[in-house]
Amino acid sequence: MTGVREFMHDILQPGETIVVAGRRGHGKTATVISIAQHVMEGDYGHGPAEIITNIKFGRVRKGLEPVEDYPSGVHYEDTLAGTLRKAGEIIREYGPGGCTILWLLDEAQNYMMADENGRKENLALTKYLGNARKFDICNIFMTPVLNNLTPRVRCFPTGESKSGYCSLQMIKDKDLGAKVAGSRADPRSITFVRMGPGMGLTPMFISPMPWIRSIYSGLPDGSYGYDTKAMATFSIGANDYGVPFSLEEFLKVTSKGLSHELPDKIDEYFDRWESMGSGDEEALPGEDHSMIRISDQCRRIERMRAVGLKWREIADIEGEVMTTIQSRFYKYAGIRPSSGCGDASILMNDEQRVVGAGAYIYNPKRGGGPEGSPSLEGGEA
Repeated sequence: MTGVREFMHDILQPGETIVVAGRRGHGKTATVISIAQHVMEGDYGHGPAEIITNIKFGRVRKGLEPVEDYPSGVHYEDTLAGTLRKAGEIIREYGPGGCTILWLLDEAQNYMMADENGRKENLALTKYLGNARKFDICNIFMTPVLNNLTPRVRCFPTGESKSGYCSLQMIKDKDLGAKVAGSRADPRSITFVRMGPGMGLTPMFISPMPWIRSIYSGLPDGSYGYDTKAMATFSIGANDYGVPFSLEEFLKVTSKGLSHELPDKIDEYFDRWESMGSGDEEALPGEDHSMIRISDQCRRIERMRAVGLKWREIADIEGEVMTTIQSRFYKYAGIRPSSGCGDASILMNDEQRVVGAGAYIYNPKRGGGPEGSPSLEGGEA
């Protein structure tokens, strides 16, 4: 195998699906969080990166209980609808192909059970996997047992009795890891990878990163960590009127047009879906109540902008994501900012784009942290 950096760069790409399996306490979630933070820090050679996840993070406050909060570029979503909507906002900000989006789904076996192939979550998620590349998303699914997942998720595309979307299997086993690492490193930092059907397991060292620490472990004030005991929930999602998210309809809408139009198509679907089931059946023929609602909101935004409110303040008042209401307002006003601009031009001049929070990067080659063998420390598997 090539070096870890090159290998992880090549495998963590849009459309790829990595399945991580391991019993509780063997470092499965911590390894995935470390991988994601390495990507965001540029350690694997990726450009801009953002994370969407159902893992709950928190921030430590001196003398107070931790508060649920997320590092810059990490977004909590516990529905498929929210995940795809957030992906659309990220694509709008960076342009198509301008950002690596990692989707970290913990406890995936609860939503892709092997013996429940007809379940709506199974059907939707497996159909989504065939289209993930279109949305710039690299999928990382976690499960205690590999065989708990439906074959379409856990199996490789070729060479098995059933074909699937899996690009790489990662197995977490701290007992087996201890035999490889000995006393040189935490055995939970060793991950065993399988790159194809019938292939053996190859050990790989993943450097632990700061976000893997528990928010209840006495971290310094302002530090981020994750809640190791919080339940990781997930569903397809429903709007305020109880209408379920339809991946089939979503794909129909977003498949139209060229790739640069994708953010607009995603907004188009969600603007329509948000008003479904609202009781508009008795409306006058020809009335488009979703557009009426949007135009009312845009007039409010226009008034708020006129009195000097900033976009983030307006987003708080409206209770929506800032980039979503900006997009609606620009379309309503006939303004078409370029989504490919390097400085995310949909932001107005009175706002500064938030840059990623700095974090200490643990890397054996830079010194510090647990020591490993030359082959592990050197980034070779």
